[in-house]
Amino acid sequence: MKAKQLIFLTTMSLSIVCFTGNSFGFDLGGALNSITKELGKELQNIDKNQNCREVIDSFGDSEMICEPKEKQKGLEEPQQQIQSQQQVQPQQQAQPQQQASGETVTYKMGMDAYERKEWRAAFQILLPLAEQGNLDAQNVIGLMYIDGLGLPLDTSQRDQLLGAKKWLTPVAECSSCKPQVVAQAKNYIAKINAALPRARGYNENFKRELRQREAKLRAKEKLQMFLSTKECKQCDLSYEMTYRKLENKDLSGANLSGSDLSGSYLNNTNLSGANLSGANLRGTKLSRANLTEANLSRADLSGANLSEADLSGADLNGANLDGVDLRGAKWRTAKISGTILEKQLAAEKAEQERQERLAAEKAEQERLAAEKAEKERLAAEKAKQEKLAAEKAERERQERLAAEKAEKEKQAFELLTKEAQGGSAEAQFQLGKMYLNRERVGGVRLDSKEAIKWFEPAAEQGHAEAQLWTGNMYYRGVGTQENLGASIKWHRLAADQGIAPAQSWMGGHYEEGKGVPKDLAEAIKWYRLALEGGYEVTAVRKKIAQLERTVGFEPGLLAMGKPRFLECDAFIRMIQAETIFTGTELSTFDGTYSKPILTKELKIYASVKKSRQISKQEWGLAGAKLLKELKKTYGSDSLKKLMYLDQKTVECGGESKQVAAKKRSLREISSALQKASAKCARSASGPSRRMLEKMWSIFNEYHDREIWSQSIPYGRKLLRTGRQQGGSNCNE
Repeated sequence: MKAKQLIFLTTMSLSIVCFTGNSFGFDLGGALNSITKELGKELQNIDKNQNCREVIDSFGDSEMICEPKEKQKGLEEPQQQIQSQQQVQPQQQAQPQQQASGETVTYKMGMDAYERKEWRAAFQILLPLAEQGNLDAQNVIGLMYIDGLGLPLDTSQRDQLLGAKKWLTPVAECSSCKPQVVAQAKNYIAKINAALPRARGYNENFKRELRQREAKLRAKEKLQMFLSTKECKQCDLSYEMTYRKLENKDLSGANLSGSDLSGSYLNNTNLSGANLSGANLRGTKLSRANLTEANLSRADLSGANLSEADLSGADLNGANLDGVDLRGAKWRTAKISGTILEKQLAAEKAEQERQERLAAEKAEQERLAAEKAEKERLAAEKAKQEKLAAEKAERERQERLAAEKAEKEKQAFELLTKEAQGGSAEAQFQLGKMYLNRERVGGVRLDSKEAIKWFEPAAEQGHAEAQLWTGNMYYRGVGTQENLGASIKWHRLAADQGIAPAQSWMGGHYEEGKGVPKDLAEAIKWYRLALEGGYEVTAVRKKIAQLERTVGFEPGLLAMGKPRFLECDAFIRMIQAETIFTGTELSTFDGTYSKPILTKELKIYASVKKSRQISKQEWGLAGAKLLKELKKTYGSDSLKKLMYLDQKTVECGGESKQVAAKKRSLREISSALQKASAKCARSASGPSRRMLEKMWSIFNEYHDREIWSQSIPYGRKLLRTGRQQGGSNCNE
């Protein structure tokens, strides 16, 4: 207990020195020295069965705690000797002799304070030991004088050097100390002797530095007192004085009115209900601080960090909030009269009212739009219902009409069937068409395979169109098996009666040679009859042109005169040479550009040329003559030369075809039919003659008016009717 009292007295003495600067004038150093000696003696008398340790509180105050060794079995052994740090660390065991146990404990206490960088405490504990002749303590004190650690505030630079020399001299003169310790001491003394002439004394600059150090010490003491009492009006608790010692503290209800807290760290600090009126809080860090109900009126908070701070109910009237960081802070229930937040809150309120007004207007617009949409929906629904009703009525009407039509069709079909069954060729033909076209009768679709059963009886009665359709069905095998012979039979009968499509069919039969011998001339004849009968099909015209080219080209070349043939041969050989040289495509003999036809024509030409037995000399002379003419007329102009040769070649081909097959004009055809029909009408007798003569007069009227499209078909119809009536001389 006595040791605790001595430690307390030592601490109080140090505090008085720090706080008052020894303003009382009595010898506190001597008193402290006496207390320290008594402390050493008391520590020597500590029961050997106890272990003692020093406990330091949050403000740096220390207390010795001693407990029986049985309770300390788990404690660690004392620290090893202090190692070298960034600062110069004192080396222990300057003297090898054994120290007293109390002196050792005191030295350890001093070194523990030294390690904690509590320089004043270390200096005050070790100085009495040094004065008692403890070389280790003298060595440490000397080094502390060199570094200016823990020295009295009024120590000048010169006093600092002299004190270091005073305490290091015994170490340097020690003969039993470690050589390296002695060498270090001597080295320092030499440097001190060199620096002493330049060392300054106790001047005004040093006084100013001293006052600053004293102010910091007083601020530290005030801080410690404030933390215990929470009362510090007009204190300097700025960052330089407090560093970060106010963070995470409970300062609720504290009175800091008018204090300087600029730049201080008060993050996570509880300042609820605190009085900070008029305080300087410039740049203060108050992030996540609790400032509920705090008085911050007229405080200067410019540049402070209040992010996520709780300012609920705080008084901020008249506070300077320029540049304050209020992100995430709760301040809307605080008193903010006369601050920038008042304007901000007013602006927010105005913005909120504006947003509410806009929301109300939007809601009204949406309501009107909804009403409009509902009206439109109802109107659309009504229109839809009306449309559906109209569609239903129309559908019912159509169904009724369809039913009526079906009934009429059924009745007409039944009537037509009855007539067909009665032997009417026309009824049989019409009924066959209905079956072939798969028409609906009474809602039932007819079967096209049944058409042949009605076409053939009509055809057998001489119905020309029925004969055509019967031939078509036998050719394609519709409703019956394919029968080319039957197809040709019915097509021929229809063609003989002037049915143009049947004549085209006959042309195809003769062209392909199916069912009849292949005869291209006969095919051309039937194709021409179909074309003249009004069967205007492009394919028929192409067939005629193609067949005429094939049939007429070779006979025409054989019948052409020798001089003209040699001239045409020269044209053909020359154009072949030119097209090979220029890469131009060679045309056929009628001016078209069909490669298969050209190849065929050239083969025919080569065959005819060989059969005509023309000598090489004759070919050469004809070629030389043409070459001379071309050179004289066109010179080196290959394009014009080629165009000329192409034209002449086409002319040669045309001549050959005209020689082989001279075409009859429409006038010639109509005139021939006029003669044949007159002979046919005169050969008939009875009612048939009168009918044929009447038809002949109609034909003659068309012929005289040169309406060939009417006269030619009608003339052939007259001849066909005459043959049907059994008249003679009725062939075309």
